[in-house]
Amino acid sequence: MRRLGERRVAPVVCVEAVNERATEGNAQQLHPAADPKHGHAMLPGGCEKRKLRLVARGIRHARPCGAGTRRVQIFAAGEKQPVEPCRERCGTSGVVGKDYWNSACRPNLGDQRGEAEDGSLVPEQRPVVREDRRGAHVAAGYSDQRRPHSVLKLDQKYLRVKSMLLDPLPPFANHLPVHVRFGDGVLAELPAVLAEFCARRPLVFVDEAVSDRPEFLGVLPPQATVAVLDAGEPTIESVDDAAQRLAGHDAVVAVGGGSTLDTAKGARLAATAGRSIRHFVWPGEPEPVPPPRVPLVTVPTTAGTGSEVTGGVVMVDRERGIKVGAASPWNRAQRCLVDPRLTLTLPAAPTLYGGLDVLAQAVGAIVARTCTPVGDALALEALRLVRYALPAVVADGSDRGARSRMACAALLAGLAMNVSEAGTDHSLGHALGVRHGIPHGLSVGVMLVESMEHDRAFVPERFERIADALGAPASGEPNGSRAVEAVAALLARVGCPTLRSLGVSDADVGPLAQTALAGWIPIEPGPWTTADIEAAYRRALAIERRRKPED
Repeated sequence: MRRLGERRVAPVVCVEAVNERATEGNAQQLHPAADPKHGHAMLPGGCEKRKLRLVARGIRHARPCGAGTRRVQIFAAGEKQPVEPCRERCGTSGVVGKDYWNSACRPNLGDQRGEAEDGSLVPEQRPVVREDRRGAHVAAGYSDQRRPHSVLKLDQKYLRVKSMLLDPLPPFANHLPVHVRFGDGVLAELPAVLAEFCARRPLVFVDEAVSDRPEFLGVLPPQATVAVLDAGEPTIESVDDAAQRLAGHDAVVAVGGGSTLDTAKGARLAATAGRSIRHFVWPGEPEPVPPPRVPLVTVPTTAGTGSEVTGGVVMVDRERGIKVGAASPWNRAQRCLVDPRLTLTLPAAPTLYGGLDVLAQAVGAIVARTCTPVGDALALEALRLVRYALPAVVADGSDRGARSRMACAALLAGLAMNVSEAGTDHSLGHALGVRHGIPHGLSVGVMLVESMEHDRAFVPERFERIADALGAPASGEPNGSRAVEAVAALLARVGCPTLRSLGVSDADVGPLAQTALAGWIPIEPGPWTTADIEAAYRRALAIERRRKPED
């Protein structure tokens, strides 16, 4: 390693970057530590999704030079300027310290040993953290002026850069071409959106609950045809019936909850193909989905499935007694208008059920085998919103702020699920929906903790990220149990029913397991056997009441 010039202190930053898969055995020296011209040390690689452990010798404090950069300015003892001034325009600088990483990237300040100049080990040195007065905060490399930051004081004589060799990210491909408009009042833009497509005769599928609302009727063009759908989850037959209505229309508009949005997507697919949607569903051997001939505009009136931005169509197949799906990017809407005001009159029960679905979809997108960094980012933000907004909106449905945040969380979780997949809670919950008629969001909510308890053994580091997003306190081994406890506490706080209270009994466990296996979504992070599925249902049935943390 090179040293920073001939000065009374010759500092070099010593940083060890550790990610979820790194081990002590693959540590390597990656880069020269310092740039003597600028007084910088270079961090090998970015900070994103890593834990950074500072192992430092000889520097009084260090800080990043410029938000979002990988440079660290070096300070000698008692100096207020770097050893050599930075010759670049760095903008607002953050500081290495306890606030440098967000909850998903916390530093590990343990095991800090140095070396004497002869190469021998010196006693462990613990850096002392003090608050700085500049008021900048850096999280994963980006500055935030709203929070205080810290300066890391180091006591030994020299610093050296070390790094763990990081595994490359696996390849992934995501396709998210939905044009989204979000905010109070965006429903009023529907006429302009239809005009963009030169659509004058749209077919509008709508929930019965909102079919007579003035804000909805006032934005429809004169030649629009309104089709009011029956309550309940769509079936293959109901989707095929809806497809027959599309003849003579030049656009499709869907206004409602997940069932209405899925019906509209499925009807457009079946009408484009000219045959039953049964030809495109899985499980089975689905045919390729053709590109649509007419545009689709989705307007959600619930905060739950995220169907407004997904390419999936979920239906009940009565012949086989399972839930099936027709999925393709071609099924996605061309425009999505998310107006949180439309959810203000949603009753308490569907508000809760939709919120449980948002929570489950965000968790599943992070832990599924098909997860990607894009899906992780969307899902983690959805969890952050749900943490506060779901209890608030359950307590007070007129809370506009909570409604807005839940609408955004549903949108993000839907996108995350679409680029990743739904979790094992959906496979377990779908069986409850088919056999017992339990609403979709509620069915996955009552099985969420049980599915997480099984899956955490295979990807504990991903469950730890979920725990951090939900604000779970640090404790014990990083085995994912914090995430399970955090979700269980949230379910108790919002009053999620128990499985037994929904009319399910021990005698139903065997048939439920068989139904779940028949429609199993094969993206689980680790294997599930029939015995595992039965055990999950039994654990859910054993819950007599959900206990809040304060109980």
